[in-house]
Amino acid sequence: MKVENNFKQLNIKQNNQASAKNNIHPPKILQKAIRSGKIIAAYHGALAEWLDYDLLRKIAEDGRFALLLIGHLHNAPAKCGELLKMKNVYYTGAVPYNKLNSYAAFYDIALLPFQVDDFTRSVSPVKIFEYMAAGVPIVSSALQA
Repeated sequence: MKVENNFKQLNIKQNNQASAKNNIHPPKILQKAIRSGKIIAAYHGALAEWLDYDLLRKIAEDGRFALLLIGHLHNAPAKCGELLKMKNVYYTGAVPYNKLNSYAAFYDIALLPFQVDDFTRSVSPVKIFEYMAAGVPIVSSALQA
């Protein structure tokens, strides 16, 4: 899978000093991910059937990353439940929209891990603009522009 190969070649440095830099205190669930010393790769949005759970599992299995997932379960397949039980996965559940920036301040990488299919080829995910506004590097599936 091309996305997977490109992801392994990334050289992302951790941005966990966001709290000192911006005087933002991390929400409790993030404190554990930060203490792990791993690069925080995060997705916020619905955990639904259009996500690439195989890709997310590979990120969670890679020892460099703490996978942070924020959002409500929406028609999530069984693979989602398996993913949430993994060691390097931190799941917050739904977070109020006005609180997302306090989480995004601690992302090292923002993920847009959509499956590439007819549905995702027809969407323009708003979260990409949210990630850009937060100034976080974005890693995305090969979605059409």
